[in-house]
Amino acid sequence: MDALSYILIGILQGILEWLPVSSKGMEALIMVKFFNKTLSEALVIALWMHIGTLLAAMVYYKIEILEIVKNLNNYIKNPAEDTEANRLTSFVIITTFLTGLIGTPLLLFGLDKFNFAGNAAMLLIAFFLVLTGVFQWTAKKKKNTEKDMNLKDSVFLGIAQGFTAIPGLSRSGTTVSTLMFRGYSAGEALRVSFLVSIPAVLGVEVLLGLLKTSTFDILFIPGIMASFIFGLVTIKSLVKVAEKINFPMKNSYHP
Repeated sequence: MDALSYILIGILQGILEWLPVSSKGMEALIMVKFFNKTLSEALVIALWMHIGTLLAAMVYYKIEILEIVKNLNNYIKNPAEDTEANRLTSFVIITTFLTGLIGTPLLLFGLDKFNFAGNAAMLLIAFFLVLTGVFQWTAKKKKNTEKDMNLKDSVFLGIAQGFTAIPGLSRSGTTVSTLMFRGYSAGEALRVSFLVSIPAVLGVEVLLGLLKTSTFDILFIPGIMASFIFGLVTIKSLVKVAEKINFPMKNSYHP
């Protein structure tokens, strides 16, 4: 693969990460089909491209991230204090912990064992893509209302997000659908999903995944840059769309 190929994969990552499809799965399909990569090799490249969208999410949610970091000391001293900052901090911590608990073994197993190529890899990913679609279609039938985040929401969300370490299961699609099942509006679910993606992608996918491999190509860099640029544009666009169609958003996290 040349630099242009990695830029293309980076652009796809920047756009697909926030949409209800599996960015890892779609990118892996393309690399297996058109660049003769094994599924294992393709997933490693996809993990590198995740760095770009991770940085995009961190830039977009910089205010919320700083608030959580500043509140950590108070949260440790007074975890039971019922404040908005504590609720948000607790929600992110619990969701991230459960995501890591479930996602870590799945990711390690996946990177070590998914060495399929060609049609076998495509069928595996296609199965989980269809599964994601069925889950989202079912979630759309759920009646949604405004509500506050709570402990049960973070538990369900953390478990669901952990399983998205499997290639083909969309992280955004699965988490948004889970929140909609829990009664969140579509727009509110979208924002919460974006926010909790930051520690999940950083800890479970990028750091853990890349520690399992020494594979790095200098040509990854333009792909990561493309992922960052398109990721930032896409996340801003999706939030604006949610605002224009007047989704009720009781819990607003964007700057």
